[in-house]
Amino acid sequence: GADDQYIFNNLIQGSYVIGVTPIGPETVSSDDIATTAGDNQTDGDDNGVQTIAGGESKSKPISLIPGAEPTDGTGTEASSNGTLDNSKDADGDMTVDFGFFVPAKLSNLVFLDTNKDGIQDTGELGIGGVTVQLYDGEGILIHTTITDPNGEYIFENLRPGIPYTVKFTVPAGYSVSPINVGSDDAIDSDGGAPVGGISSTGTYTLSFGEHNTTADLGLYRTGALPLNLISFEAERASTQVNLTWKTANEVDFSHYEVQRSTNAKEFNSIGKVNGSNDKFYTLADTKPVVGNNYYRLKMVDKNGTYSVSKIQVVNFEESTEFLTVENPAANRVINLTTNVVNAKFNLASINGTNVRISTTHLGGDKYIVTVKNAAAGVYLINVTGDKSVITKKVILE
Repeated sequence: GADDQYIFNNLIQGSYVIGVTPIGPETVSSDDIATTAGDNQTDGDDNGVQTIAGGESKSKPISLIPGAEPTDGTGTEASSNGTLDNSKDADGDMTVDFGFFVPAKLSNLVFLDTNKDGIQDTGELGIGGVTVQLYDGEGILIHTTITDPNGEYIFENLRPGIPYTVKFTVPAGYSVSPINVGSDDAIDSDGGAPVGGISSTGTYTLSFGEHNTTADLGLYRTGALPLNLISFEAERASTQVNLTWKTANEVDFSHYEVQRSTNAKEFNSIGKVNGSNDKFYTLADTKPVVGNNYYRLKMVDKNGTYSVSKIQVVNFEESTEFLTVENPAANRVINLTTNVVNAKFNLASINGTNVRISTTHLGGDKYIVTVKNAAAGVYLINVTGDKSVITKKVILE
């Protein structure tokens, strides 16, 4: 009900399981610290067990026996909030309660601290593939995750009021940046000197609904300089996108992955290029999608850690360009209509052999293509412009 109470009337003797699905911001059950024993007949504790945060919380089986259910002997329940059945009724169990709370979150970033100053400066990229663990105040491991391609991580559905510690596994070839530099906790490095390859933060005690985004770790390459991405560019070229990048300092480096997305969130690899100290690389996306194409470069070290470039976007609007061909073409003269900008024509046989032609622009979108020394039959004519390549069949009589 509106006062958070419930009651089921007119039940027969038997065993029952009660389930409650949260609908407000209080989505997580407190069952892991509550009494979850079946039918303990104690009022004011949490009797629900929730297997998925935000999902249904269920009691263990509750046995109803007329004349054997708990009463408090005073005409009111022991818990101050329940008033649905205030009579001395040994035929009803008014002690099956459920507790929920607004969970907290703890997150942030592992970044490549190229100048080793302990602060995430503009242009310093995140490091993906780093293992991050969350421990409670008793040293019990709560969660384990891996930083995403942007170097970010998050722990969700956390219980408020508990001191948490974040522990980072420092990848081989990296050292930890100075801790707690400056006054801005949002951009400093919070991991201490590693012990056994693990860098630990201080403790974070979260409040209800809080999302703390300040648990960061700065890392820098030990010995050799890290890979330096000088540039990454994406440029439309007719019907494809040409991707080019320049780098320096490919030490202990494995490979590049060019990734594409249609929403700038979910990325998929469209090509892999091994590092070769060439310092200049290219890859073509020959099948871009209609609309926005978002590209980024994933740079992977030999130890499995990686970082990603800033996103480049190329738009492919749905083409309104067209090509119409008059069929059949008599006397080896093909009449064409097209609005393709800077149109260039090519004629080939079905098996791909090019045929000599000459083109005359009649003005506007009208063209004549004259065929030289070709037998009668079916051919393919295409027009290439600034944005499109369009192919049509033509029959030469």
